[in-house]
Formats: sequence, C-alpha cells, structure tokens
Amino acid sequence: MAIHDQNHGIDSTVDHGGLDGGVEDNLLSVNASGLPQDSGISTLEQWVSVPATKASTGVKGQLAYTTGYLWKCVATDTWDIFAGMIGTLFKRFSVTAGITASATQSQGQQVLLTDINEISTCGTSGDVVTMPSAVAGMKITIINNGAQSADVYPSTGDNLGAGVNTAVALASAGRITYVAYDTTNWATI
Repeated sequence: MAIHDQNHGIDSTVDHGGLDGGVEDNLLSVNASGLPQDSGISTLEQWVSVPATKASTGVKGQLAYTTGYLWKCVATDTWDIFAGMIGTLFKRFSVTAGITASATQSQGQQVLLTDINEISTCGTSGDVVTMPSAVAGMKITIINNGAQSADVYPSTGDNLGAGVNTAVALASAGRITYVAYDTTNWATI
C-alpha cells in the first residue's frame, strides 16, 4: 500500500510480500490537516467537506471529519454524526479546585462556575457556596475537602430538593453531584 502525507512530505510503499494476490496497491492520502482524503480509487467511501446539517447534500458512503466528530452519509442527503469516535474518547469536564466557601453565609455567595468544584477551605460550619442557575441537563459535582460542613445554596428561585432557595449541608469530606432536570429543579445522583 502506498502512503502519501502532504503535511510531512512522506511517500512510502508497504510491501505485502506478494500476499496481496498480485492486486495493485491502494493509495491512502493525508491532507495538510493530517486527515484522510479521497484517493479516487474507492467508490464506496469518499472524504468531503463537513456538512452544515444532518440534511445537507450528500451521497451514501461519503465521510467528513471535524474535531471530535465523524460524519457519514447513510442515504442521499442524510448524515449521521458519531461524537467522540475520533480524537478524544472521554469528555473533559471543567474543574475548579481550591474554592473557599464564603463566610458571608447567604445565598448568592461563592457561585460555582465549573462542572467539578472542590472546596478546600471551609473554616466555619455553614460557610456557603451557591449553585449556578439550573439548565436542563447540567451536571455539577461538589467535593468538600474543607474542615467544616458547607452549605450549598441553589441559585435564586431554584430547588436542590430541600425546597426553593433552601440550602443543603455538605459534610466535611463529603461529595455530591446534582443534575438539573428542568430550569428550576436539581436532583442528586
């Protein structure tokens, strides 16, 4: 099989030791971005530009790639998207470590801004962190590595399961994960 890489100027032929039955080798080309490109040999699959939507113009068998997503045309003008199939296989979560729970001890203090939040300092029982406003599908994890129990407040008008605008205690060395199932309510998982 011959390989041509435009990005690195590589031309190489792989010898199959005569085991290919005398069939002429195929050509795999890689474009300047390091992505496969159509060699013109295969009529079953062809690399094309990324479609704008799942209903964009396409011919069955065409493939497209954008960071983290593989697109495949499965029927005329019908595309499927495969997330995480290429590149990163695991979602990266936003993380904030070293949070100091607020000594003000009221709702709205020390708002959590990332997916995973580690409280490192909680000097007095009842010091506070506040959840972001609920968005359906949002998932927030809180780890309390502080010396005292921290109070976790919902955003104004939200409910963590203890009532609207009501805090939930998170013990020292405790962990909790909330998932918003609508724009007001959170459930623990």
